[in-house]
Amino acid sequence: MGKQGGPDALLRHGRKVTRSFESELYFGDKVYRFELEPTADNRMMFQHESLAAGGHVSNAGHFESYVGQHVTDGTEQSVCNAITNRRVYHCHDTSETALVKQPEGFMPSTLLIDEPELGLHPYAIAVLAAQLKAVSLKHQVTVSTQSVELINEFEADDQVIVNRHFSSISEVIRNPSTVVWWLWMSGLMP
Repeated sequence: MGKQGGPDALLRHGRKVTRSFESELYFGDKVYRFELEPTADNRMMFQHESLAAGGHVSNAGHFESYVGQHVTDGTEQSVCNAITNRRVYHCHDTSETALVKQPEGFMPSTLLIDEPELGLHPYAIAVLAAQLKAVSLKHQVTVSTQSVELINEFEADDQVIVNRHFSSISEVIRNPSTVVWWLWMSGLMP
């Protein structure tokens, strides 16, 4: 984060407008919540961190997550493992050290990919879709896209539509027939 401009680059309109960054990650009925706020030395510090059904994990004032250090049961441990085993891959990094080129054994169980079709030739989008389908046989794959071409490569039951209204999610559509209807009404399907 320091290389990218620190907290002021992460927080919407900088720390004077946005005083903290909050997030919630859901794992079935368990939730991990945290709030980070900027410090005078241009870092982000935990203001709050909790795991599971509102269980408190730590006090404010630490720079690294305490997840996994105060676990009380097996379910919380599985959530901790899911959080701590996350990796960030940059699909456009094609260097020899790119994490995306790691062997299958190092691939995480869940892949979250944001707009992988950017900059691809239309034919390559079909190849990308085939690779995503193959990977999804062994791993959970979630892809966000605005590409009609990529959407058309998947069946309706493989898709979830998430509508946003300003900064919050207003609707989530998972039912395949509703997905088809929504895509048709949006002009994304013939």
